[in-house]
Amino acid sequence: MLSPSDFPEAQRAADLEAQLFGGGTEFLKLDYDAQSTRMAAILQRIDGDGLVEQIDDVAGPELLKAIRGVQPRYEAMVTERLRRDSATGQNLSESARALQGAIVNYATKVIGTIEHDEPETTEAARLALLPIANFREAAAGRAQKAPAKPEPG
Repeated sequence: MLSPSDFPEAQRAADLEAQLFGGGTEFLKLDYDAQSTRMAAILQRIDGDGLVEQIDDVAGPELLKAIRGVQPRYEAMVTERLRRDSATGQNLSESARALQGAIVNYATKVIGTIEHDEPETTEAARLALLPIANFREAAAGRAQKAPAKPEPG
């Protein structure tokens, strides 16, 4: 974008940009994994095509040094995020099913303690199941208050 007449290295920088980013920088709008892969490929191309010296001349050696310092940390972040996303997706559904099963098991056992000829066991079971009943009631109330469609704006 700089005028080569005012900035002698501008044309060289434009040539390097075209060589490394010929497809543009749209990859920066992709997911983290795709960005990381593309950035690593660009660094490999810089090394493979012997562009280090040219880039150092145009932008200074600090630029590539900084990029090479950031890239491994970026890759580690992407790896951790993918691991966490995969683990979270699997664990939440398994955990929810396990929790539902435990609640049903608990309620079944509590109901099994009721002796029809001993009214105090019915009251004890009712109190033991009260948190479940309260939760269901609160959830039903929230469902009734929630708008069917989100309001615009």
